[in-house]
Amino acid sequence: MFNLVSLKGFKSFRDLDLPLKNLTLFSGLNNSGKSSIIQSIRMYARASEGKSPYIDGFGTIKELRSKFVNPESLIEISLQHDRNGIDTLALHEKDELQIYPTLSPIISYLSADRLGPQTFLPLSNDENSIPKLGDRGEYVYEFIDKLAWSIVPQSILHECSEGETLPLALKGWLSEISPNLEFHYIFNKKADIAQAEFNSYRSKNVGFGISHALPVIASLLGHVAQRPLHDWDFDWGKEWDQRRENSTLVLIENPETHIHPKGQTAMGVLIALAASHGAQIIVETHSDHLMDGIRLACKNKLISHDKVIFHYLSKESIDSETNIQTPKMDENGKLDFWPNGFFDQSLKVRAKLARK
Repeated sequence: MFNLVSLKGFKSFRDLDLPLKNLTLFSGLNNSGKSSIIQSIRMYARASEGKSPYIDGFGTIKELRSKFVNPESLIEISLQHDRNGIDTLALHEKDELQIYPTLSPIISYLSADRLGPQTFLPLSNDENSIPKLGDRGEYVYEFIDKLAWSIVPQSILHECSEGETLPLALKGWLSEISPNLEFHYIFNKKADIAQAEFNSYRSKNVGFGISHALPVIASLLGHVAQRPLHDWDFDWGKEWDQRRENSTLVLIENPETHIHPKGQTAMGVLIALAASHGAQIIVETHSDHLMDGIRLACKNKLISHDKVIFHYLSKESIDSETNIQTPKMDENGKLDFWPNGFFDQSLKVRAKLARK
């Protein structure tokens, strides 16, 4: 597990050491630096796989370097692993100053810009690679299919689950979003696409919530599922197991999008359960309902409170450094302080409405 991310000279961070736990939650106002931290880890992940660390659309090193450091400074992104020490990605215009990470864990990322209802989704057609969802959830059906016979631990199954394999476990948790939902997918490999039906309807006829929730739930369950009873039938199974031993880090932006409040709370519970079953999870959220689900999971001992950490990010102005506050949570899911702006808008509005 990674227990610290360190950023030097990256965007709004001059020099940051940020603790991570099994479940780390980022919240705060827009443009406060939450997505930047996730971006830094994504860059590390790309570099650890031998790819260019630069992500399309985010600019060059000149644009990524913090304005609070010397223009010749290195950008350093380091992750501290509890067993393997510190692993660093260092970036500079001079190639000889660059350092690439040596550890290659499984790092999965789901963007807030997940695909909504689609008539079809693409296939990666890379049957020998480990399961992947795609940044926008575009390979979700392929991900489910590759892990279809993997076994989801009994203690994370939804009460409506009809079995322990990934598709059945997935169906159980989807019932929190849409009760009695049935979905089926087929592959058309000659066209490199996958198609799905939900209760016999095409996805465009069932709204955005299911399409946005499906890759999130599949990721959470898939990354904690155990190998099939008959072992893996594929060459990538050994690599999947080996890389999971190093760590499995799941990054999810706004898992609550397009989901009703009850479903958001259930999603929070599921995230906490997944974090207690071996996957390390980092979530960016604007949902107090999702946070309440995590707090309830702590109160109900589904995850130990000391395995959860909340970071609230803010800025004094658009050009200032990011400020981070970290309230501590007790075993009953209560916080020792409540930062201004930290899911308190409803209370503020109610106070205004109560005035005469």
